[in-house]
Amino acid sequence: MLAHYYPDFLVKVNNSIYLVETKAERDLNNPDVLQKRKSTLEWIEKINQLNEIDRDNSKWKYVLLGEKTFETLTENGANTKELLEYALMTRGKVKGTLEDYL
Repeated sequence: MLAHYYPDFLVKVNNSIYLVETKAERDLNNPDVLQKRKSTLEWIEKINQLNEIDRDNSKWKYVLLGEKTFETLTENGANTKELLEYALMTRGKVKGTLEDYL
């Protein structure tokens, strides 16, 4: 699926740059969103293979943030970094495996 991609937000916290995509809860399992998760994660992995200076001396991360997650965490006092780390997309999450823990 070829298309231009514009993330909702880029957020820099310390040495991490979070590419943030926000979605309504009902859209999180939409087939296009599921495909975009895979493609975006692959793109982030390629960015992180660049020399540090070419990626602003930061590790890039991908966040897919549903509205209910945002509301619940902010109501419970989560700060920005906690919110982003909670909604972080990893290879294991995208594939539905335990790959992140092996």
